[in-house]
Parts: sequence; structure tokens; C-alpha cells
Amino acid sequence: MFWTGAFIAAFGLGSACWGAEFRAVGIDRASVRAEPGARARVLWQAEFRAPLKILRQEDAWVRVQDYRRKTGWVQESLLDDLPTAIVAVQMANVRKGPGMGFEVVWELDRGYPLRVVDRREEWVKVADQDDVLGWVHESLLWGRLGQDPQEGLDDLLRTDLGVRLHTDGPLLEASL
Repeated sequence: MFWTGAFIAAFGLGSACWGAEFRAVGIDRASVRAEPGARARVLWQAEFRAPLKILRQEDAWVRVQDYRRKTGWVQESLLDDLPTAIVAVQMANVRKGPGMGFEVVWELDRGYPLRVVDRREEWVKVADQDDVLGWVHESLLWGRLGQDPQEGLDDLLRTDLGVRLHTDGPLLEASL
């Protein structure tokens, strides 16, 4: 925690990333477009439950950012308020309980969207599309992670500042 606080103080991070608004894709696939409008070029398709950071809104269209920092426009009616997250690292272990001592029940690849069910400190209880439940460490996810306004901070530190976050026992540490 010391390193996270030190980076926030040193690089002027803070309320701007703490107050991020996230929405989830509420249909099977949503077209993310280059400009607002149904005739605009499609940049990519966002999957069901994929979290998108809201950057701004223009009428019925919302400018969004995904976990890869790609931006585009989505029709606002295709999004919902379901708390979701996406695996933001190469692979994430899903455990039976909230801690390193719990058995790994399955592994998820980068880009796998999940519904957020609960949170205990730095552990997030998630459900896949079949509602199979498990726990993932918050540093492996990006999106609307629950009660703590941590959304996006780990990703911002990991990409913008070149900081790699990892777990070493129960604490989250930052290293260069």
C-alpha cells in the first residue's frame, strides 16, 4: 500500500481515477464505433458483460474505453449498470475462497468478462456466464470491482507509469 500511495502522490493521481464510472455491455455483442451514430465505422465488438469506462456522453451515445485503453462510441441503450470486471493480465487464477491459501479451481485468460458478486478486501468474488462462482485478486482485474473505488487504478499504474503490480503473500506490492 505504501508504494501505491507514493505513486499517487508523486504522479498526481487521485480523484480523477477514483471516481471512474463503469457500465457493462448488456447484450451478446455491442458494436464500438469510431464516431457517435449507427452508420459510423465499427472499431470492434465488445462482449456481453465487458466493462467499459465511461468517458463522456453525447445524446444517446457514450464514449467509452476498454481495458486495453481502446476508445470508441457505443449506443447508451446497449449498456447496463451490472458490476462487471475483465481479466486484465495474461492469465488469472480463480480460487475457492478469498485468499492465496484457497485451491485454484480454474484459470481464465486475458479478456474474459465476469460479473462481480462480492468483495472482501483485495479479493473479488466473480461469476462467469454460467454463474460458476470463484475469487480473483483485484490486481488481475479491470472494471467495476465493487464497494472500494479502486476501479482502474491498478491498470493506470500498470500501464501509464510502467509499474508492475503483483501479489506476494496477502499484500499487494508495487515494483518497478
